[in-house]
Amino acid sequence: MPMGLSNITTITDLRGKLRGHDLASYAIVFLIYLAVAKASMLLYYTYQTSPALIWPPVGIALAAVYMFGNRMWIPIFLAQIVAVTSSLGVYTISIVIAAAYAIQAVVSANALRYFKVDPTLGTLRSALIFVCIAIVATTIEPAIATVWQWVGHTLTVSPLLNFARAWTAGIFSVLVFGSLILTWLVPVEKQQFSRAEKYELSLAIAVLLAVNYFVFWTVILQPVGISIIFFLPAVLMWFTLRFHPRWLSFAILVTSLEGVAGSIIGRPTPISLSTQLFADEMYIGLIAAIFYIFASLVEERKAAFVELKRKNDSLDTALSKLSQEDKAKSDFIAILAHELRNPLSPIVSAHEWLKMQPQTPSSLEALESAHQNTRMIQRLLDDLLDIARVSQNKFRLQKEKVRLQDIVSQAVESSADFLKKRQHKLRLSIPGETVWMTVDPVRLKQILINLLNNAGKYTEPGGKIELICESADNEVTIMVKDTGVGLERSQMGAIFEPFKQIRTSASVGTGLGIGLSITKRLVEMHGGEIEATSDGLGRGSVFTVRMPISDGDVISTDRIVTSAKSGTVKVLIIDDNEPAANGLSKLLKHLGHSVLVAYTGEEGLSATSTFDPDIVLLDIGLPDMDGYEVSRRLRALGWKKTITAISGYGQEADRTKAVEAGIDNYLTKPVAIADVVAILPEPAHVA
Repeated sequence: MPMGLSNITTITDLRGKLRGHDLASYAIVFLIYLAVAKASMLLYYTYQTSPALIWPPVGIALAAVYMFGNRMWIPIFLAQIVAVTSSLGVYTISIVIAAAYAIQAVVSANALRYFKVDPTLGTLRSALIFVCIAIVATTIEPAIATVWQWVGHTLTVSPLLNFARAWTAGIFSVLVFGSLILTWLVPVEKQQFSRAEKYELSLAIAVLLAVNYFVFWTVILQPVGISIIFFLPAVLMWFTLRFHPRWLSFAILVTSLEGVAGSIIGRPTPISLSTQLFADEMYIGLIAAIFYIFASLVEERKAAFVELKRKNDSLDTALSKLSQEDKAKSDFIAILAHELRNPLSPIVSAHEWLKMQPQTPSSLEALESAHQNTRMIQRLLDDLLDIARVSQNKFRLQKEKVRLQDIVSQAVESSADFLKKRQHKLRLSIPGETVWMTVDPVRLKQILINLLNNAGKYTEPGGKIELICESADNEVTIMVKDTGVGLERSQMGAIFEPFKQIRTSASVGTGLGIGLSITKRLVEMHGGEIEATSDGLGRGSVFTVRMPISDGDVISTDRIVTSAKSGTVKVLIIDDNEPAANGLSKLLKHLGHSVLVAYTGEEGLSATSTFDPDIVLLDIGLPDMDGYEVSRRLRALGWKKTITAISGYGQEADRTKAVEAGIDNYLTKPVAIADVVAILPEPAHVA
């Protein structure tokens, strides 16, 4: 609830609680009003202060009606009559003035309620309306009394002077006494002062008393000049900036009391007391109005900072929650990929084994179909992990200086089976001269494969696809054109968002809708850009990639690219997934290698010393200790041969841990036998 509305609600609650104590509240208001009115009349008649009229009852009446309800006009009316008649006798004008003051209080208080003014003046709107009501509503009593006296020929001064002195007194009273009562009696959030703040407040009050003394009690003002007057606003600004508006209202009350007393007792100027007091009223009323407005601005600023901090804290909490959810999602994807890759490994090994055996054409065709679908599942798992790594900025490029023509050839070869199955015709256009690029070759190949497969997927069988590569001005442009389903204008940006797919027909097939998103991020990580264009639905699409040719990028020197070696290699497989371990062992033995399988980390450590393998193929998720610990123990024992991780975990963090643990290579399950053979070392043993 906004601060102003909260304070208004508090007033309403307070008013309801006092309903059961009407007589007590009437008596309190009556006595306070009467006492202050009598004191003001004594001051007025004793010192003949006209045209100055110090009349605090106006502000007291306004605050009483606002806080306790319209029925407070009764004690106000009665107190005013008693105050006047006890000094001047019973006259009709006394009743008229009393009624006018009661009406003025009711009108002023209801105006505050109507405009929903925050009684603590904590907002600029409330402060401005309060000042306006203090100026406008206080014309009611002066107007009624002046007209009545003028009609009854009882005026002792001019109508203008009679009106002006009562009006000035009303404004002064509302701004000084009315604001003091409202800001102090309306409950606000308790301000906790530190010891230093208490000292500061005490010092501010002391300085205020001293400045008021020099301004209102001494003759220093005359030789020094008007500049001394500016000391008071400086002190009030101190209260405005550092403390709640209620302390500003206290400072203005102190200034008023000390100023009036100084003008009466000190008589620092040669002008008449009545003129001096009238000037004091106008001066203090003016600075009260100005500084209440300043104070409201300061309070709004403080409230805005508090609200901003609250929203920032809320935003931080939301971001933290989103970050945790995103991490949980990535962890889930990693675990899911690991759990799915484990059963895929023996399936891939079984395919590889069966393909090595004599097959009929029909059985070979069935095996090839199963193999393609297995590779599709593996590619989907790779895409899931890639999008998770890219979204968390955990993706790292391993750049090398490579020939564009080689990457294009490899990408076309990888996509050839899919395009052939869809009966597409591929036209290739590449530069005749060699184009060197400093890129991550694996990821550039992935970019091209994704674009070719996307074109093949969204083109009806028998379509045409073009892969065009051009080099000019230190930039390589790669375009993949198709005669497929095309794009609407609104789809050209959305297709690069994760999990966005355009379903136009059943022949499109399945997928996760993250290939183009990964492609875009990979292109941008290379400092390039990608865009999609189309002439409309049914008119094909063009995907254009622009990448810089730069020799300044870091070239990776730790990539291991070896070829398969001939001869017998001793291989130790450490994997708790028995079907996967046994399937891979069977394939390696079929190729003539010597293989031993261990199903726990401890078994693997023992087998290393007895079997003395040339290479260890090590699973990470072992039951007794993880693969990182196995590798660290082997290295601690001085074992210097090759350790290759074969794991279902494929996150960048997993690879980093592997390097730190002394692992040489990292393969992600399921692995093809060709990938394993490619990293086998030169055989140290002959079978």
